[in-house]
Order: sequence, then structure tokens, then C-alpha cells
Amino acid sequence: MMASPKDRALAPVRAAKKRGTKPRRPKGCVGCPFRGIKVGNRGKVSAPMMSIGESPGGQERAKGFPLVGPSGEIYYSAFPKDVDPDKVAYVSNALCCMPRKSAGVKDQAKMWRATMACQSRLLKDIKKAPRKIILAMGNFAAGGLLGNPNFKITQERGKLIPSPLASVGIIPAVHPAALLRGTGNYRQFVADVRYALHLSQGGDTKKFVKAKVHTVSDPGCAKSLVKFLKTQLYLAADIESTGLNKRRDRILCIGITYKPEIVFIFTPKVFKYLKPLFESKTPRFIWQNGKFDLGFLRRDGLPARVDEDTMLLSYALDESGGIHGLEQISSDLLGAPDYKHMVKRWVPKKSDSYDLIPKKVLYEYCGIDVSLTLQNFHILRQWVREDPALEKLYTKILIPASELLYHVEKAGIQVDLEHIEKIERYYRIKRDAAHWYVERIIERPINLNSPDQVAKLLYDDMGLKPKRRGERSTAKEILEKLPQNRIVKAIRRYRKAAKAYSTYVTGIYKVVDPETGRVYATFKIHGTRTGRLSSAEPNLQNIPRESLLRGMFVARPGYKLIEVDLNQAELRSLACLSNDPGLIDIYTSTNRSIHDELAIYLFGKDFDHEDKMKAKMVNFGIVYGREGPSIAEQFGISVKEGWRMVHGWFERFPIAHQLIKACRRCPRQNKTLTTTFGRKKRHRIVAKSNLKTLMNEAANFPHQSIVSDITLLAAIRLRPILQAIGVEIVNLIHDSILIECPNDPATIDAVKKLVIGVMESIAPKWGLNRVPFKAEAKIGDRWGEDYMEDATRPEPPLPPLKEAA
Repeated sequence: MMASPKDRALAPVRAAKKRGTKPRRPKGCVGCPFRGIKVGNRGKVSAPMMSIGESPGGQERAKGFPLVGPSGEIYYSAFPKDVDPDKVAYVSNALCCMPRKSAGVKDQAKMWRATMACQSRLLKDIKKAPRKIILAMGNFAAGGLLGNPNFKITQERGKLIPSPLASVGIIPAVHPAALLRGTGNYRQFVADVRYALHLSQGGDTKKFVKAKVHTVSDPGCAKSLVKFLKTQLYLAADIESTGLNKRRDRILCIGITYKPEIVFIFTPKVFKYLKPLFESKTPRFIWQNGKFDLGFLRRDGLPARVDEDTMLLSYALDESGGIHGLEQISSDLLGAPDYKHMVKRWVPKKSDSYDLIPKKVLYEYCGIDVSLTLQNFHILRQWVREDPALEKLYTKILIPASELLYHVEKAGIQVDLEHIEKIERYYRIKRDAAHWYVERIIERPINLNSPDQVAKLLYDDMGLKPKRRGERSTAKEILEKLPQNRIVKAIRRYRKAAKAYSTYVTGIYKVVDPETGRVYATFKIHGTRTGRLSSAEPNLQNIPRESLLRGMFVARPGYKLIEVDLNQAELRSLACLSNDPGLIDIYTSTNRSIHDELAIYLFGKDFDHEDKMKAKMVNFGIVYGREGPSIAEQFGISVKEGWRMVHGWFERFPIAHQLIKACRRCPRQNKTLTTTFGRKKRHRIVAKSNLKTLMNEAANFPHQSIVSDITLLAAIRLRPILQAIGVEIVNLIHDSILIECPNDPATIDAVKKLVIGVMESIAPKWGLNRVPFKAEAKIGDRWGEDYMEDATRPEPPLPPLKEAA
């Protein structure tokens, strides 16, 4: 039986206990500002690989060996199961004692002094045997060995750095403790550890090909190249533009390659000669985030398409965020060096135009992008192809979604500027009234945007006790759990109004196109871990359901908005996956309501409207891990009563409860969840600090993901049909599709029936057929429930501004 990561981490402790010996602790270092209890080393002294952490933690200090706590479990889990890490690596720390913290934070200056004071001891440990490779985990471990106190591990991790201390070099890696705190990425950490192990055993270093760039500005040459490129199986391509605005910025060059060694850079003079190449069905075009490039190329008459996309391949393989950029992928897979410095001199700010870069430098930069895209593609595509679930996700959903969302982004959505001006005043007054009310009570000025000032008010001046000792956070979820006195309530009202004002009102006003009066969001296929879409500038996925806010978005003159959403889709998904007879009976019946059924079970047949609302909130919150205290706080009831309602749901639908519990166990068991659409939820860093969050995410992942993919697939199928009759999809919101349709009764009726029919047909085609997925349509001149129930309903007035108290 293979040893678990925990067993591996504790192996030297157990061995010492069995022998009846104590760990060997090093002597103190001269000049160390900490002078704490020392922790020794572990592993094979003569190993060609040495792993160096930053400093011991509490468990390491107590047991006398490095990496025996949660960080050690992560470190040892990164090695192959058939490898004993302590036989292939010698483990030490940059500091041999545990640093003291001030107010829970390490003093960086003292850490560097301690690192330098401890370095002579560390160098002796390194020189006990010839080292091929050193894995330096953390800023001070890597920075100390490289003599750089400002070393940034997140920027340099995974790169092989030459050093006289090891014949092959040093590989910086994020420290496992940082992973526990949410910094870094576990997959990358595993890759860094295994790369170091590979090199220590005589393996080859990563290799990337540096391309030779050929500039093409002659029409005859361009035509000849197009004929040749049309015969290739794969072509990688990329553009460089003056900026990110697809309606106003210009394309500066187009890079295309058929092999990594050679890249052709086409200048604007010859763009028109590329049209036959993009029209050809023979080569498969590979991009990195190709949806962006489509917006520019198609605008200029070049019918480009996304056949393959390395960003989406990377996302299919790992749903984590922040690791799917071209530079990051290229560094991880190929060991490619940072090449952004090539252009930083001319474009130090993100807002600077690439038109400022000399053409020779720009073309070289574009050439590297294109060559690396092709090199990454051959590796990533094979990995995805080897997993049937990921192959299905990539080919059936992610790539088609790229085409769909290009059209949604291009369409944009109309904004009512007069409505924005009206609600800007409304939320500004609400915000200022709540602020004034707090200041009137405490009789002094206060900045409610300052976490420090709010914390002092709540915990020092008012003497409120946080749930956890030492927790002085003023985050939303913490404020919700504090005693709800008038000041806490006013602060929460202030935060809500301030968020609406800055993010959803003035924030959207800033990105309205002055020529069209529309906003053009960027949709991110790879933006979330659940598979839901996200969007930016503006974030149309996160507009609150308040009709005042959604009412900013309207149909253009002569059109109507139609919103079609899936009814109770996540609960229907739960019914399908669990096969709970109670849920299935309700959803296969034509006249039963799950809210009524639960209300009867919890409150009896004579339940009232408020009882039904409670049942409704429990139904919708159950897959998100909603608990008794949350229900109690919302409805002003006892926590005991809140728990009674939650447990009542579990009793009414016990088989569904079993599925929820099984999903919640997955993080503890390190089990990957996979949906029928091929999406995966992997559980890598599981610690006491994040376990509850991971369990809640695991419980709701299947249903969030399934509903989002049903909606996405429906939109993919609908888009070409709707566009053929002058109808545009202008937004997708998890379980609903928002459509702008000509204001013609016959067209509106046909579109409603078509969209409902398609949305209801997706789930059965993918095997989700135990209950029907029902869709409903609303129509109106503007978005929002108050505006869309009846197409002729007049705009409701603003709600009264009640006194902040």
C-alpha cells in the first residue's frame, strides 16, 4: 500500500520515536533576530536534489523536522506515488527557527536579516554532497540563494536559474504554505517539484524553439505564401493591435506559422491577400484566446475562425484561474523565458498603444507569440485528447462558445443614460444618508470605506465580539454575523448603496460607447472554476436582480427584449443526478410546486405567504450549503428554527440529501467531480481553513455547471437561426438568455417558442432525462422583472427614500 502524503510527511518523526531518539537540532546562527527553537533537516544527505523551504512552522518546531505539517503533506503529495521523496531529496529551510510575527504578519526586513544570518549553515548543508538541482520554495529561500531580497516567486517560479550551488541550477517554487493561503496554483507546484526531480535524475531541460521572423509586405510574396499555407494541416496565428477596442483600434500586423522555427509577419499592406487563406477549410487555425482576434479580423473583412485555442485547452485541463496566459503556459510547458521586456520600454502602461513600438521589435514580439502558441498546442492538444471527458468539453462546448460569444460581444446591449442619471442620484442619496446616520450616532466623522476605521468602531469603540478570536475583519460575511444593532445595519446599507453606485451605476456609465449608446462586454469562457461564464467592462453576469439596476439596459428603438430562463434548473439537475423520488414526482407532475410541497412539510397545510417564502429560500439555498443561521438571520427567526427548516428539507428529500453529502465529501477524499458535459471540479489544496468553502463548492458545482452548459449549448444552437431573422443574443446569465428582437408580434411569438423549445431540448440530448427542464419567457422594453412581466407595463417610479434609520 502506497504511503499517504501525511504518512510521508511524518515518516522521520515516527522513525525517531521508534528508535527512541530525538531529532538533531542545529546550533543558533550569529546575528539572527529570532533566536528561536531550531529545526534540523531530513531526507537523504547525499541526494542530488535539495528542497529548501523558508522557515519552520509550529508543528515543525515541536517535532524537530521540516515539512511535517500541512505544508509537508502538500510537498510530499507532489511526488509520484512510487517515489520515496526522502530517498531522492535532502530537505532543509532557509531559516532553521520559526520567525516571530508582529500582529500576525512577518516582518520582511527581519526575515531577510535572519535569512542572511542563517545562510552559512544552509550553504554547509548544500555542500554536504554534489547537488544537481535545488528546489527553492518561497521568496526568502530563492532570494537568499540568489542574493536578491526583492525576489518575486510568483513571477519567477518554474524557471531554471543557473547557480554555482547546483550543477543544473535552481528552480524557484511557491511554498506549500502559500498554497494553503490561496496563493499560487497546485498543478504548477506539482509540475515544479517533478521538473526538479526529473533534472536531478539526469533528465533533459525543457526546450523551446526560437522562431525566425520573416516580414511580408510585398503583394506577390503574400499571394505565393497564401497558396503554400493553404496546404498545411495546422496554422498558428495572432495579431497585434493598437489597443483592445475592436470597434476603433487598428491591426498592426498578423503573424502566421506552420512550424515553430519560422513565422511570417504580414503587414497592413497585404492584409487583403489573406482573405482566401481564412476562407479555406483546409488548415485548422490555432489561436491563444482567438475570440479576441476574430473581433478585429472580421471587422476588416478577413473571415477568420477559431478551430483550436491553447487558452481553452489549458482551461479544460485545469479550471483554476490566473494560469492560462500565453507567457505562463509557455514557461510551464517549454521553459520559455519572459519576453514581455521586449516591449515594456515603449509601452510601460497598459493603456499605451502598441503603435509606439518600433515595427522590427513589434514583429519579433508577435513572432514569438505565434511560435509559442504552436509549440504549446501540440502538447496541450494531446493531453486533452487522452481524456474523453475533456475532449467532449473542448470540442462540443468551449470551441463553439468562442464563436457564439464573438457575436454576443459584437452585438452589445443598449443602455438608457437618462435612467442611469436618475438612479445615480437615488443610490448616492441612499449611500450618503446611511453615512450621515452613522456619524450622527457616533458624533464624529468616519470613513466607512476604511476597513481600519470601521474595525475600530465595531470592535474597540462598540466592544463587539467577533465570532473568532483575533478576527477583526469587516467583510460582508463577518458583518452579517455580528449583532444587528442600528450601526451595523447602517454600515451594511451604506456598503450596499455604495456598491450599487460605484460598480453598477457610474461603473457602467464609464464604458458606454458614446457613438452607439451600447456597452460591449468581454465574455470570459475561462473565467470561473464552475464553468459559468464571466464578463468584464462591464460585468453583465453580476448585475443584481434589482429592477432599478437591470433597468439600465434596454432594447434599441423598434425592438423588444426577450429573456428566457430555465425554471428551477439547479433543483431539476439535483433531481436528475440523485434520482430522488420526491423531487422526480414533483417535477414530472404538471400541477405541483416544490415550494408548496416543502411549505406543507415544514409548516402544515395552512401555511401562509411568509412560510412559502421561507420554503422557497431553503429550496434555492440547499445546494449552496445554506445553513440554519443564514435562514434565521434573513427571516428574523431563531437559529434552531432555521436548522429545523434545513433538516426538514433533508428529511423530505433524503436521496437528494445523500447526493449532496457525497459531493461534499469529495474534497476530503480528493475525488474529482465530472459532469455529463465533461467539466471537472478537482480538489487539490484541502486544508482546515478552506475545507468548508470547498465542500460548499463541491455540493453546488454539478448543478451550477450543468445549468450553465445547458444555457450555453442552447445559445450556440440558437445564434445562427436567430441572426438569420435579425435577432441578436445580447447577454447570457447562467440560466437565462437575453435577446433583442424586432418589435413585431409574429416575430416575437416565433422567437419565444423557438428559444423555449431549444432550451428545453438540450438536457435530454445529454442524458439528463429523468425530469423535464422547463423554460419561461418574459418580454419588455428594458431588462428586469418589474419591466418584463408585461410588455405594455409602464416604468414604475423609484421606490421612496426612507430615512436611513
